[in-house]
Amino acid sequence: MTAMFKSFNSTENEATGSVHRTYPIVSKSRFEATGYVRRINRVRSWKLVFSVIALFGAIQIGSAGETVRIEITEKIDQNTYPKSLNACGPTCMLMQFQNGTPEMQAAHGKLIGSDSAKRINYLIERHFKKKRSVISPELYRWGINGVLTRDMEAAADDWMEENGLDRLDLSGSWLDRENVKEKDSEMVRRIHRMMKRSLEAGVPPILSLKSFVAREKLNKPGEMEWRIGQHHYVLITEVPDSLIRGDEVTKTVSSQGFKLGIIDPNGGMESEIFVFHDSNGQPFTAQKGNGTQGKWISGKPFLQVAAPTVPTLKPANLKWSERVVTIANHLMGKF
Repeated sequence: MTAMFKSFNSTENEATGSVHRTYPIVSKSRFEATGYVRRINRVRSWKLVFSVIALFGAIQIGSAGETVRIEITEKIDQNTYPKSLNACGPTCMLMQFQNGTPEMQAAHGKLIGSDSAKRINYLIERHFKKKRSVISPELYRWGINGVLTRDMEAAADDWMEENGLDRLDLSGSWLDRENVKEKDSEMVRRIHRMMKRSLEAGVPPILSLKSFVAREKLNKPGEMEWRIGQHHYVLITEVPDSLIRGDEVTKTVSSQGFKLGIIDPNGGMESEIFVFHDSNGQPFTAQKGNGTQGKWISGKPFLQVAAPTVPTLKPANLKWSERVVTIANHLMGKF
């Protein structure tokens, strides 16, 4: 298979009271010529300031101006796939193609099935259950715990290739700190920019969220270790158009995070989450990549996520004394 999916920063460790107005980001005539109908809205609102109370500190998140948004025609519930509880990835991919560029919509239209339930089943059977994992070739992409990030990329590759869509040039990227010199506010702006570019290009990006829990080691009372909690995919539909930049003259602090509009495939619910850098919080350890080939990084290597309306991310059997961190793990879109 010819690789069409660009994957940034992922080779080494990959494994397992507001007024609304519409901006014509691309010409309407181009969409009409292809029968492509979509609405990309930028919403003007008051400056948004959110107080997010995190487990180990409180921060303020600020964004200013308008938002870039893609309206989703059908909010699909992953539970329409009856054979598994772990269809969040393929469900997000189905919505991404259904609401993406004209070419992506055309590929979606070729899926077999009269409704979303049948199309999810066809997508999983064709591009996940019958294809080998790029991480562990002895296994299939579809596993007991769902789909790993690299296998999501590979499935998108396959879907594009069989529809001749190599010019889409979709990208996948881990969202860890770029290097030790990258400042916190620079990291926030870079990741925001990636999400915004994808929406402006007409592709709602898929965000991988991952939780980690600090637990006492088995048979070693008092010794703590970080373990993987839960992993879940959501579809991003809205981001702020711009973030607040720090200015000593006006005594303005740079944004340390921003709100995202999402579709949670678990129920097909429209919701909001908050992506932020917690300057006042404690360091944590998280895994970049998956499984044995993943790399554990300590400090504050990823942006954290407050997602109170996404219950899937809560680790099982959580004790009141255990610390949980949820991160913005990986992004798949056009940026």
